[in-house]
Amino acid sequence: MLTLCAFVQIRARDGLQSMFPFIAAGAGMVGTGLLLDHAASWELFTSTPETFILVPALLGLKGNLEMTLASRLSTMVSMLITWQQIFDHAREFFVSALTMSLD
Repeated sequence: MLTLCAFVQIRARDGLQSMFPFIAAGAGMVGTGLLLDHAASWELFTSTPETFILVPALLGLKGNLEMTLASRLSTMVSMLITWQQIFDHAREFFVSALTMSLD
């Protein structure tokens, strides 16, 4: 059974570990807002203001595709046991790396 002190230590550790990704995500959101504020003066957005509606949807789609690819790659890597199997799948790794580099 956990004592109160051990419980507080565990919760503090978990809080510190999860704080840094949230700070990084918040900084990314601020950077995105600054970029969109700058992009608002581009000709595309001034001539057709409806394109602002597409930006969040396309960014969400991009994130979903990246996470799907990352989960499939990690599953594939965890299923490979020997170096021979890795070399047999080198073509798929190369194609996946090229796909991710197009972003």
